[in-house]
Amino acid sequence: MRRFALFAVLLLGCTPSPQEVCAHWASLRKAPDPDDEKKCVDKLAGEQEADPHRYKCQAKCTVRAKTADEAALCRQVCS
Repeated sequence: MRRFALFAVLLLGCTPSPQEVCAHWASLRKAPDPDDEKKCVDKLAGEQEADPHRYKCQAKCTVRAKTADEAALCRQVCS
């Protein structure tokens, strides 16, 4: 039973933190700016508090994105 619970958690996954999302976004950009990453984390932390469901959608979508263009679409998809 314990293994099943662990598998379910791994399968469903957790919501990525603002730091994880912003680090991935920065890695997709050609010339990431460290100041932009800090601003990104602050902005996403506020969004996470204001609308947790929308944040969760955007965060998971952004972390799965393979290109900056894909990541930019996450905001529209999760609106």
